[in-house]
This record gives sequence, C-alpha cells and structure tokens, in this order.
Amino acid sequence: MIFGVLLDSNEEEKKKLHHQLGKLTALYTDEKLEIQAFGRSNPLMERLEGLDLLDLAIIDVTLPGALEGARKIREKFREAEILIIADITISPMKYMHPSIRASALLLHPAASEWEAALGDFFGRLLEKGGKEGQDGVLWVENRDGKFRIPYGQIYYLEARGKKVFIRTKAEEFGVRGTIENLAEQLPENFTRCQRSYIVNTDYITRVRLCENRLYLRDDLWVPISRSYREAFKRRIHE
Repeated sequence: MIFGVLLDSNEEEKKKLHHQLGKLTALYTDEKLEIQAFGRSNPLMERLEGLDLLDLAIIDVTLPGALEGARKIREKFREAEILIIADITISPMKYMHPSIRASALLLHPAASEWEAALGDFFGRLLEKGGKEGQDGVLWVENRDGKFRIPYGQIYYLEARGKKVFIRTKAEEFGVRGTIENLAEQLPENFTRCQRSYIVNTDYITRVRLCENRLYLRDDLWVPISRSYREAFKRRIHE
C-alpha cells in the first residue's frame, strides 16, 4: 500500500495527477495506491493531525497555507517524498527550502512534461521504499496488500484473535502473521510485556507495576504480566 495526499484546487489538474499516479502504481508495483485529495489547505492540515502513515505528498504551494502544510508534512513524515507544484508568482526560495526538502517540482500550467516528471518522482519513491528489509520500517500485509509502517510510528503490537494489530498514535492496523514472526523484525527498543503485547519502550512515560500497566504517550497504555516484569525492568534499566 502506498499512502499519499494531494493538494490542488484545480479539479481537472487534480484528476490528471491522480490518474497518472494510478497508472504508475499499476505499471511498476503490486502495491495499491491510496490518495486523499484536497482543494484547500485547512482540510489537509486537519487530516494530517490524524494521519500516521504517508509515503508521498503533492502540494500546490500557490494556495494559501500550502507552504505551512508542506513544512508540517516534512516535520511529521521525514522519509515521505514531496512534489511541489508552483508558478512564477512564488519565489523558489520559499518552497525549495530545507524545512520542506522537496524531491520534485512541477510548474503551472500543466504541460506534457508533467508525465515524465511524475515518473521520475514515483521512481524515487520506489527506489527508497520498494524493498522488504528497508531500514526503519516494518513490512506488513493485510487484505489490501503489503505496506510499510515506520518503527518510530509504532506504539505497540497486540495479538488479538487471528491477527496482529499495530497501534500508531491515531490508527490501528490489523495485519496478517503472528506476533512472534513480527517480533523478529523489530529493533531493540521493542520488548514483550505480555504474551499478546510488544511495546515500543521509547513511548513509555510511566511504569505502574501495582496496576500491571505501562502508560504511553497520548493517553495509551498496555498491560504487563508478572512473567515479564523482571525481564522488562532489566531492559528498562540497561
């Protein structure tokens, strides 16, 4: 699964971009593409608050508030590929900035060169994230296909029923596989705290053994069982 956002107030242009990205996805990868399109910056900014996964963003920086949106995307999603749409009314100094770190640029009005530029942009995305085993991400699979979740976005994993549910700040992803198999792919900051739970220790804010709970950021918590207490305490104090 490839997750993206698109900000462009021109409906015809928006459809063209979405269509071309869909063609590239079908041509070069088995993954599915999920693009959320916006015509104004405010709805995009609101959506970013509850968004935990993002692979690509296409932002028309001529729109009010769009530069701020691009900066927020870069701050929250450091590895996302960002394509900027601009014109002569806005200085390149504003959008070709380290706080945005765009990887590609399209200029208004839409021209035939757009397809080649989008192809190059999409190619960079696939080169960086197209192989399992990529550093910094956990590859998982559900009925929508394979997709990647950055380790830094994962708060905990929970085995529930016949699936494993991966919890990020605002979302929960049910995926195929066993928690044992997924545990083998996780870095050292993840540790078992209960038979059905693995927690990202970077997000722990408070340990309450009397309650059998580990409290995490953003009002989340996971249980800790007696059998994992000692091993967990040793891990925390190392």
